[in-house]
Amino acid sequence: MDAVDRRLITRNRFQNSANTFDGVRFRVGDEKSPWGANFFVTRPVEPNRGSFDDRSRKERSFYGAYANFRANSPDVVIEPCYFYSDGDRHAAGGRPRTLHTVGVHAYGQFGNDSFDYHLIGVVQ
Repeated sequence: MDAVDRRLITRNRFQNSANTFDGVRFRVGDEKSPWGANFFVTRPVEPNRGSFDDRSRKERSFYGAYANFRANSPDVVIEPCYFYSDGDRHAAGGRPRTLHTVGVHAYGQFGNDSFDYHLIGVVQ
């Protein structure tokens, strides 16, 4: 799954092994509609060295939602997003790590397709 200009969520295209998740994704709209939304709930699968029985753990989760608003125009496309990650991996200080990521990505074209723009802002 790729999301938000592939800066925040992207598939591993050039690695020997891929990141794997157990979960579901719900998508509303398509590439031709003026808007679309994606919602997902996943758990990362952690590989066990020397074992073929890799499983996700319910102690770790990764949720999110992102949308795009086109309004049938190449002049502006807006993609807001929210991602949430929690788990039992501990950050410095011995506290569980929980991450909230909120952002917006906007891009489009000016005038007669001669110039385009691309903006992204993210807070975690």
